Amino acid sequence: DNEDEDNDGELSATIPLKSLKLQEMTWLVLNLSDRRTTDSGYKSNDSDGVPPTLRVQVRLEGPYRPEIGFFLSLGNAWFSVVDKFESSICKLTDTIPSFVKKMDPKYLLIPAVPLATGIVVASPILLGLMIVFLPFLLPVLVALFVMTVGATGLGLGLYASTSSGRTYLADCLSPFLHTILSTPSGQRLVYETGPRPTPVSVARVVMPHGWQAKLLISLFIDLLGSSSYLLPLVGEFFDIAWAPLQTTLLMAMYDAVSPSLKYISFIEEILPFTDIVPSATMGWIKEFGLPMLIGITAGVANPAAMTSNTNLATANTDALLRQKKN
Repeated sequence: DNEDEDNDGELSATIPLKSLKLQEMTWLVLNLSDRRTTDSGYKSNDSDGVPPTLRVQVRLEGPYRPEIGFFLSLGNAWFSVVDKFESSICKLTDTIPSFVKKMDPKYLLIPAVPLATGIVVASPILLGLMIVFLPFLLPVLVALFVMTVGATGLGLGLYASTSSGRTYLADCLSPFLHTILSTPSGQRLVYETGPRPTPVSVARVVMPHGWQAKLLISLFIDLLGSSSYLLPLVGEFFDIAWAPLQTTLLMAMYDAVSPSLKYISFIEEILPFTDIVPSATMGWIKEFGLPMLIGITAGVANPAAMTSNTNLATANTDALLRQKKN
């Protein structure tokens, strides 16, 4: 009796931790039960006998993967340096005389107009010389292009490190990051919640599922795969790094309908002078193109709607192959 009196009013609820996501605020509705609850149901002094519920908001904390934690620490240290430098620049701009700040921008036209005029007048001459001496200037143009891309990337990286840049970048990337972290693969990729996910399972999270988006991605993958022809012989070394990456992407998109496509993709990328084979588009044709063709020939009003189901696409493809055999 004393034990019952001590436990009187002690309510509890049980939830599995695997149903929660790390670093994410979640609302829970807990059905509370008395510790003296029996198989017959909730034991209460009330006449209705309805168990109480509790609505709470919880956040499950957990450790990051070592490499993720290292990069986060490195990023925070870098952002701290940038914030201090940005603060120093702001203090320096405050020392600029007021008459300079109030200067009309139109005065900048005085040096800008002659400079722009000289560039416009000389551009046809420079363009003609570039056409004539293009074989000799090609390495210089490539070097200038690489330097321009590098300088642009460095500038964008510095802007993204500032407080305003981080805010803008967070607003742009938050939906994408939330989508990844809301999946089991994303949780296991970032946090210590079990074995690491495979690259294919992570790619499945970010790759599209609709037939239009898959077509665009497939064409882009084939474009990158054949871009090694831009630099004959030298571009073939690019395929050594690109072959496993392309194979992983195609496994994430088309392994369910075309298991052999990953072998074709890897072989045509790793072998020299075979990059022209459109492996990704072949996977799209297998999953979506042939079922659409079957739907059109069968008089389906909306054949594109058939492509939302991978199993149906596979079944239609198999039906077409059986028709050819007969």
